[in-house]
Amino acid sequence: RLAADGFGILTFGDDAEPVIERLQTALGAPGEDTGWATGDAGGRTCVGSNRHLIWVIQPADEGEAHPAVLYVHFGEDETGAQSFTEYAYLSLDPQAVDAGAMDLSTEAGITIGRTIAEFVAAYGQPEFQDGTSGMAEAGGMLMGIAQSGGEDLVWFVGAGEDGCEWYE
Repeated sequence: RLAADGFGILTFGDDAEPVIERLQTALGAPGEDTGWATGDAGGRTCVGSNRHLIWVIQPADEGEAHPAVLYVHFGEDETGAQSFTEYAYLSLDPQAVDAGAMDLSTEAGITIGRTIAEFVAAYGQPEFQDGTSGMAEAGGMLMGIAQSGGEDLVWFVGAGEDGCEWYE
């Protein structure tokens, strides 16, 4: 489950290696793993050491506009402890998200590809933080809602704090 404090059984602050192992057991090897990088690395400005893993949950039929991608971020604190810090589940093509990709959802059943009506039924009218991108807070998470093919669809669900600005 996508939750404000992590993935339900995996909580922000949990030790990085066991979280990575459990995610790999459930999702397979990530499509990309930056490894641990400190400070300004790879065009990003980070506080401390950070690691970013990416799973393509539903690949695009062609091209790079994947309907479902999961980003999971880890950070290292001042004591050297490495922990789970943030996740982002997003779609570059929310109309194409299939039922299998929608299994990764909030307790209320909201995930990428769901409609604004479903979002409103679960969380009420969105309180937009950024109207341009459609980012709104709901259930302690950040969710992106945007027009896609004539329908408002959720394109982003995320929570946590990474400490790494401009990571893509």
